[in-house]
Amino acid sequence: MEQIQEYEITDTPNSSFIIVNSRRRSGKTVLVEDIVRRMKENNMIDTAILFSKTNSGLKNIPHSNRFEDIDELPKILRNVAMMNEFNKCCCKEDKFHLKMAIILDDFAVNLKDKNFSFLSELSVNGRHLSYEPLSVHIILISQSFTKIPRVVRIQADLIIFSQISSRKEQDLILDEAFYILDGSLAGRREGRDLYNKLATSDDYVFIVVEQFREGKIRSYADYIKITKADINKIQK
Repeated sequence: MEQIQEYEITDTPNSSFIIVNSRRRSGKTVLVEDIVRRMKENNMIDTAILFSKTNSGLKNIPHSNRFEDIDELPKILRNVAMMNEFNKCCCKEDKFHLKMAIILDDFAVNLKDKNFSFLSELSVNGRHLSYEPLSVHIILISQSFTKIPRVVRIQADLIIFSQISSRKEQDLILDEAFYILDGSLAGRREGRDLYNKLATSDDYVFIVVEQFREGKIRSYADYIKITKADINKIQK
């Protein structure tokens, strides 16, 4: 456990699909607010857009960038795709420059509806949606890991989660994202023990699984990190 490091925001791919999953009132919205802050401070994004039915939280996103329904999201993504295609063939000084984070909050109950089917394609092809100088980070906030389609879960670049009270949810997230080193009974026992230690190591701590990591994975520290929101910096 001593080898597990803090999650570095700058390690995130240029464009990414991120799942933040945890129970109600666990601090996940505050964590996402801090992720947005960190991305802005490191020039990873210029702006952030929030889609939320409750339109709550994430105070660092202005009113003009907040939507209570999902209808505008496909339009935004189509525009990004068109800018990306234009950038492939135009000269350097004419390229579009746009870096954004798109946060989807409180839509978990609808994630398997046909209206959300584009998320599956987005999670699979997200990195190809925008190349530098474009950048798009999709951040999906959910209370239920099981309600997120499997293709979205396994293709996500980052899965961020904290203590999970449901054994079914816990088993699913550990099976799909945690037990990479050793799937044997002993290996799974070791992985679950690490999860329990990390999840209870501090108040409001979150575990980060870096599924984007390529190459040989030799230890948990190669793809598992921890993070928590810096409340003092958010409130400034």
